[in-house]
Amino acid sequence: MYFFIELISTHLYGTDSCKCNHASGGSPPRSGVNAAMKILVCEPGKQPYPKDIPDTLEAKQEIVGGLIEPIYFEPEGDAIAVCNEEFLYLGFAPNRIVNGQLILGTFFICGDGENEYGESDFCSLTEEQIAKYTEQFALTPLIVFCDISDEADESEEEAPSQT
Repeated sequence: MYFFIELISTHLYGTDSCKCNHASGGSPPRSGVNAAMKILVCEPGKQPYPKDIPDTLEAKQEIVGGLIEPIYFEPEGDAIAVCNEEFLYLGFAPNRIVNGQLILGTFFICGDGENEYGESDFCSLTEEQIAKYTEQFALTPLIVFCDISDEADESEEEAPSQT
């Protein structure tokens, strides 16, 4: 099995480098070194929640518990799920299915923009994206239907004995 891992540059210098289509409601620009980034965190067994983190590689790795790997799941290409690159080997708890793949451990959703060099780069989510992905990745209870009525018991009693 082969995996293609795209290198994502991390914004460290300059101002207003994220170009996430601001005019149409895209993410606000980042400014300054290690500016904050608004993400949506998805932990196993918990509802997703927004969080502001420093826009540093270390902050992203701290959220996922190690090396980061992007998962491109959004057809419009304006958001990325970021998980631990080694989640299959580290014994993390099952979390959610993203783009047909079961993700183990904590992951986060962030915006997908371009830096000043035209390269793909992580950026903040808009409030609309936070609402959309909070709903999309919300935990829903598993409902199992069973027939516990008296009719089920009666049909078992009426069945002929095979002795």
